[in-house]
Amino acid sequence: MNRRQLVTHRTVLLLLRTSVTTLALLGLAEAMFAGSFLNGHYAMLQAHRITGMVTGAVAILQAVVVIPAGAGGRGPRRPIAGTAVLAVAVPAQIGLGLGRALGLHVMLGVLVVSSIMLLAVQVWRTPLPARSPSSASSGSRSTVAAAS
Repeated sequence: MNRRQLVTHRTVLLLLRTSVTTLALLGLAEAMFAGSFLNGHYAMLQAHRITGMVTGAVAILQAVVVIPAGAGGRGPRRPIAGTAVLAVAVPAQIGLGLGRALGLHVMLGVLVVSSIMLLAVQVWRTPLPARSPSSASSGSRSTVAAAS
């Protein structure tokens, strides 16, 4: 991998970590707002709706960044499928909620939040490439030297 590909791969992975962490936080907020609404705090339905819209926007933006980069070999390939599924499932989830298909909305919501969490674990377990090929090799030498 040349320097430019390495920088692009690293940048895409950092953007993916940022977006998937944002999705995870939004997913947890969605569950909290839905639970509060079901517990009788009816004002939380508005917060649930707004957070859902933001979640949909972040899922689509994540797909716009990750899918072309991963498919073109400039980014990580493993999260492409999960990102593509979320880019379709989250807008479907919004449609079900606005259409008051609550049985399907709740079931898909559990699946979406679970998928976001699994994707977050997968993305955060993917190691970041070194900033440059020279820093990767010099970093390993300094680690060995420090250990001895």
